Amino acid sequence: MPTNLPNTAAVIKTLPVNEVFILDQTNPELESYPAVYQNHMKDIYDALLKGKSHLDKYKKLILIFPGFREPVGMKKGFENFCNDYSFEYEIIAKFKGREIKYGETYIIPNDRDLVDIIEKSKLQNLKLSEDFGIISYNETFLKKIVGNGITTISTDFEAMGRILAEMILKGKKEQIENKCTLIVRNSL
Repeated sequence: MPTNLPNTAAVIKTLPVNEVFILDQTNPELESYPAVYQNHMKDIYDALLKGKSHLDKYKKLILIFPGFREPVGMKKGFENFCNDYSFEYEIIAKFKGREIKYGETYIIPNDRDLVDIIEKSKLQNLKLSEDFGIISYNETFLKKIVGNGITTISTDFEAMGRILAEMILKGKKEQIENKCTLIVRNSL
């Protein structure tokens, strides 16, 4: 799982191509290795486009992007969407210490930030989906019920595992983009 850590591709390239499978994130330097991966740039763009009718009621989209392990494509796809559809936007490294403003929608890759935003909204007496919105990354059972349902952008992790297992068992050596979906709930 080569996140965007420096020199990851160089280290992986020291391993035999026929004995390595890339999972989750990849990059052009690793195209000779079989992979089941997420296309983060395309996935966030397509998900935001699918949810555009919900997003239109908000004034500003904010991506929380610390920039450590998060895929760079996520940031680029977010910027492309906002520019293509004339959304005011901001990219911040962390939420801590911020006030939520009316009309903001937060796109949140990290669940710790999700908790911080929900706690802050309660302190500010803001109503989720009325005063501000949330889109979280990676579907979990809790996101179905927290805040009456949190909208998520998520790859199908079960499918990713199944596809990888099938590739290994059948000796397939290809690069497969895993499917991603937007699950709209009450947080928008």
